[in-house]
Parts: sequence; C-alpha cells; structure tokens
Amino acid sequence: MSEFKQRRVARIRPERSDTAFLCFKPNDLPALILDISELGCCLALVGTVHEFELQQNIEIKLSRTGPKHSEIRWMEKIDDSMFKMGVEFSPAEELPLIHPTARK
Repeated sequence: MSEFKQRRVARIRPERSDTAFLCFKPNDLPALILDISELGCCLALVGTVHEFELQQNIEIKLSRTGPKHSEIRWMEKIDDSMFKMGVEFSPAEELPLIHPTARK
C-alpha cells in the first residue's frame, strides 16, 4: 500500500497555461506551471534531470509576481525529453494566493 503524505497547503492548478522562467545566464529557461501553492510550485521543463541538482538554489520568474528565490526539492522524469520539478519558495518570498473557492 502506498503511503499518502498530507500537504501543508492546498495546491492550485492554473486555469490556463501559465509559464515561469528559470533564471540562467545568458538565457532564461521556460517552464510550464503544473500547480502552485503559497510555499512552492511544480514545473514541467524540456530537458533532463541531469541538468539540475536536488537542493540547488534557483531564481524563478513567475508571470504574476516576479522573481522568487527557490530551492529544487524533487525531480521526476516524464520522458526522454521532459521532466517535472518541485520547487519550494524561500520563506520570505512565499506567495499570497486567493483561496480556490474564492474564484469566479
């Protein structure tokens, strides 16, 4: 039986395709936001997990809030050319989100 781990805060799936950018020189790396919460987000990226390291500190530009200092918490291969990444925002940079039931 798989073990269920309860989340600390609710996740919200964007209603439309929402993008983020991982800030790297010379070019930012685009990512699709799969879900987001006050504490972090799940991103889908083109590439391989070998390009990143767990606990690596990165900066993410979110379309609605601007850059967020973050840490890579987990990565999972989707296929040979894509993977998912879970990032946690630095505590001072957590996002204030509207509760999902408050949407119209």
